[in-house]
Amino acid sequence: MTFWNQAFFAVTRRRTKSVVLALIIILISGVFVLQGVITSTLTAITQAAENQIRPGFTVTSPAGDFQQKAVDALLSTPHVSGHNFTLDTSAENAEGHFQSVLGVSDLLELPTFTKKESELKQGGDDAVTQLRDGTGAVIAEPFAAAQKLTIGDELTLTRDDESITCRIVGIYALTETAPSDSELPIYTDLKSAQKLAGKDALSTATFYTDSRHHLDAAITEAKAHLAQGLELKNNNSSVAAVLDSVAGVTTLISRLLWAVLAAGAAILVLVLTFWTRSRIHEVGVLLSIGYSKRRLFAQFVTELTMLAVPSFVIGMFISEGIGYALSSYVLNTVNTAAVGDVSVSRGALVLTAAFSLVAVLAIVVVSLLIAMIPILRLHPKQILSKMS
Repeated sequence: MTFWNQAFFAVTRRRTKSVVLALIIILISGVFVLQGVITSTLTAITQAAENQIRPGFTVTSPAGDFQQKAVDALLSTPHVSGHNFTLDTSAENAEGHFQSVLGVSDLLELPTFTKKESELKQGGDDAVTQLRDGTGAVIAEPFAAAQKLTIGDELTLTRDDESITCRIVGIYALTETAPSDSELPIYTDLKSAQKLAGKDALSTATFYTDSRHHLDAAITEAKAHLAQGLELKNNNSSVAAVLDSVAGVTTLISRLLWAVLAAGAAILVLVLTFWTRSRIHEVGVLLSIGYSKRRLFAQFVTELTMLAVPSFVIGMFISEGIGYALSSYVLNTVNTAAVGDVSVSRGALVLTAAFSLVAVLAIVVVSLLIAMIPILRLHPKQILSKMS
């Protein structure tokens, strides 16, 4: 009888014991896969949260607008690598109605664009550059259609005694993710909006740091030079709350799963101990006809591998459904609006399954080794004497 036939015969002959071992391995496999799914979900949420909001801080005034010169000095704050200033004002149209106008220094850094609630339909990078370094206006698609305006046309905005004329450099539209009550302002470059408002003022001044790790140091330095009457807010405070919430739930679930995994491994060692002792007569006979202990251990490992691989597949499919439910629960505990769309890549799940299979096989082999040590330490004569 060949090595593989001998192992297969041993598994099929002891059906009850094989089923018990298979159930334990299914439990361990399911818990291991669940651990991987939860870890992958946490990683996906963390990456989504970090990608959603660029690290930085925003300066505002409780009194409303404030002078730009009050925050210009913060541009030289260590680790500040960019900024976006805005001024919220309005213009009066021919019918006497007010249209919201927002002057910006970096259009794509506005929350409505970073959250993909708005997108540029025409103009692209040229529109962004014009608003950052030159003059221009980006208008909403419905406004352009109503006024029959296209790229390159001139738009005159009037407020009180001030009037500005901007060339239309871009057209934007709301996406399906935008709230139903979203406004459709006219975006202009900052200088044009300040001229329209008649003051060199800002509504918000947002500063970005070169790294999330330098954010706290930059905020501390900025607060030390912040003008009186202004307030500073960490842009990432909402993300930090999300990550703290996820970490708390995940830690609780992970500890529970680790406890179940440890209990399953302990039960496996105990069952394998009885399993190997029940075969001590078989071991004695095989040793007496010249089989080495290494070959016997290899045969037992092969038998358990024949059980472990299909058991792992069953456990993986069972844990897939449970993992989906747990991941949904974790996602429901956080404000997904703060982190945007969260999805776990298929590659990460495949890698998790492969790692889990290797880990389960390692647990099985180590458990078998622990269970067989008392037998492997005996001389063949001692084993044969136990048979009598």
